[in-house]
Amino acid sequence: MNTDVKEEIEIIEDYRDELAAPLAEMFNSWDELWPGGFTHGVPYTAERVRKWLSPMRAIAILIAMDREQGKPVGFLSLLSHWRDPEAAYIGLLGVSPEVLGKKFGKHLLLRSLTIATQKGYRRVDLHTWAGNLRAVPLYKKLGFMWNPEGEGVYLQNYIPAILSHPLCAPFFKTHPDWYALQRRELELAPDEMREEGMDLFIYSFVAGEDSLRVLVDRYARGITGVERVLGEERLRIEACLSEHLTICGLPGEYTLRMENGTSEELALTVSLEGFAGLRFDREPEPRLKVPAGGSAALTVPFRLDTSVPLYRKELKCPAIVATLTLEAEGEEQEFALATGLKIKPAAEIHTRFGECRALPGGRTTLPITTMSNLSTALRGKIRFEPPDHPITIAPIEREIELPPEGPAGVTVELALSEELAPGAYDLWAVLQLEKAGGDSDGDGDRDRDEDEDEDLTLTT
Repeated sequence: MNTDVKEEIEIIEDYRDELAAPLAEMFNSWDELWPGGFTHGVPYTAERVRKWLSPMRAIAILIAMDREQGKPVGFLSLLSHWRDPEAAYIGLLGVSPEVLGKKFGKHLLLRSLTIATQKGYRRVDLHTWAGNLRAVPLYKKLGFMWNPEGEGVYLQNYIPAILSHPLCAPFFKTHPDWYALQRRELELAPDEMREEGMDLFIYSFVAGEDSLRVLVDRYARGITGVERVLGEERLRIEACLSEHLTICGLPGEYTLRMENGTSEELALTVSLEGFAGLRFDREPEPRLKVPAGGSAALTVPFRLDTSVPLYRKELKCPAIVATLTLEAEGEEQEFALATGLKIKPAAEIHTRFGECRALPGGRTTLPITTMSNLSTALRGKIRFEPPDHPITIAPIEREIELPPEGPAGVTVELALSEELAPGAYDLWAVLQLEKAGGDSDGDGDRDRDEDEDEDLTLTT
């Protein structure tokens, strides 16, 4: 059994059946704190607790004991994430009413982050409900970021990844108390941080003149940049895209930057790994040499084909991963930076409803909405594939004009044969688009404009 004594708090890291009865009493006391009651009208018993916790496959079950009262007053279950093998998830966290405000919850969370780090996890997630916003400042002070694209109050903590990252390790070796050194605003709002076209979570730690700034890519769900200042030595290495939003079929650029504020020359060996459907237009330089006080950047163009997975909320996006080896004073240090791509087609087709209903022999109108994801105006046509079942579509083709990042709507008439059997039938449409003319985004980039003048064909 591992314990941690902190004032009157003892944290037990393993559940034992002899704790079932006092835990049942604790869970029953939570009714007054939880909306609708924690027990939902069915009080916990020792047997119910044993059946629940004994077979639980958890990374850790943490129980906070009040040393003065000798009973459990807090509980946290740390589980493997159901979607991401690199992440852990806090399934349940709560404390008894009599210890609210006494930091039992804080110490449970700190211990869970320590365990996750020790076991090699990169992130710890939790959900809370909108009525529990009073707890958000505590979560944020402990390193949790409120993801603005999650459902409800979805919090992600990248402290485990930061503590284990080789570029961050020298800072924490000198200044180990990350909790005391973290600097951030504790707003009751999602953490929408944006820098140079990138959606990030930014962590900052300050110890006198020393500092550490870590950029976490919100879509790759990993570290994409580190800036470290220790004494007179400053080092900054980061990867970025021209824009997180990446359009299928159009070129993008990946850039790796290094600023060497140390007193010696540094060398960086670079290996880039993409994913299926991404093609680098040229091989990157395998090695960068940066003199003391100098900087260097490596830019690699790329393009996506239509086989790449499109962006979906709450899912980790495909990423470009740079495996880097930093060479200094004859020593090598290997680490990785991950940069995610929020991939969308140039335009999308939507219907007002997921399905359109009609009787055999009947007619109906199908409203279609097309939405542009580009910052330039588009024009073209939407064309329906002739169905292989007795449904007539009129007109089979419609011209459309799409404003920058905006919608356009059309309707088509469907006529169903009386011989059509009841059932569900798919209709397929093709969008063929081109720029409406001129450099409407005004960026003056000739190469990019020429690429965007190509037809963009999308099927949905």
